[in-house]
Amino acid sequence: MPNTTPSLLRELIRARLASGALKPYYGMIVSTPIATDQTCAGCGLPITSAEATRSRHQYADGFQWFHIVCDALWEDERKVQIHKHLAGP
Repeated sequence: MPNTTPSLLRELIRARLASGALKPYYGMIVSTPIATDQTCAGCGLPITSAEATRSRHQYADGFQWFHIVCDALWEDERKVQIHKHLAGP
């Protein structure tokens, strides 16, 4: 993963959550080695096996793979989004 700051990654993840390109909820968690040529759902960059989480999120319309750091940031940001949704206007 190129030198990308956590704050930039967080902004990318927020934008993907806001656009609906990134799901704010867990899919079925599948523990599997990363397949080749996967793209991170959080930042959109390619994932190497050294940078990948040990699991992916499976949904009816596909999978979400993450870099380890993007997975942690997605976890933080999805909780913020869910909390705002539950709090209402």
